[in-house]
Amino acid sequence: MIEIKNLNKKYGEEVLFEDFNISFYEGEINVIMGKSGLGKTTLLRIMMGLEDFEGEILNLPEVANAVFQEERLVEDLSVYKNISLGFRDKPIEERIMSGLKHLDIMDKAHFPCRNLSGGMKRRVSVLRAIVPDSDIVYMDEPFEGLDEVNKNKLIDYILENKGERTMLIVLHDIDDAKALGARIFNIDS
Repeated sequence: MIEIKNLNKKYGEEVLFEDFNISFYEGEINVIMGKSGLGKTTLLRIMMGLEDFEGEILNLPEVANAVFQEERLVEDLSVYKNISLGFRDKPIEERIMSGLKHLDIMDKAHFPCRNLSGGMKRRVSVLRAIVPDSDIVYMDEPFEGLDEVNKNKLIDYILENKGERTMLIVLHDIDDAKALGARIFNIDS
């Protein structure tokens, strides 16, 4: 179990978390849901080491990949190069090509990312997080901007390529969480 104990987080005078405790299941898909502004994204950022906080996090895997709410692609690089940044071995190449094919963007492999639609960029971002090996994958609204067909392809891809990894995903749609077979954590209160 990944455990967050006595988490405290404030932005100025606004208290986002106060003595907050939650545990996530390792090796499973964990979905965090809740109303806007309650700290779902902040919780992911804390776990990724991108936000200061008080409290403790136990058993957090070290090797992580992420899909951020805002796109973080290198716009001038090709789709393929964005996904393969930092990796040069053949298994990665085969997994990239398989992912591009599965998500129907194989024909865009050598296009610069700046020429892609928002939905295509989202799929590339998810591939970049899932193709390389990691212990944990963080995803913040990975289906944002996708039509139903491409969202379902992405859900299938995630399920087929999850392996033994832990996944922490922020979503707003309960049906998407159910399609992933996820454990659902609601932080509305």
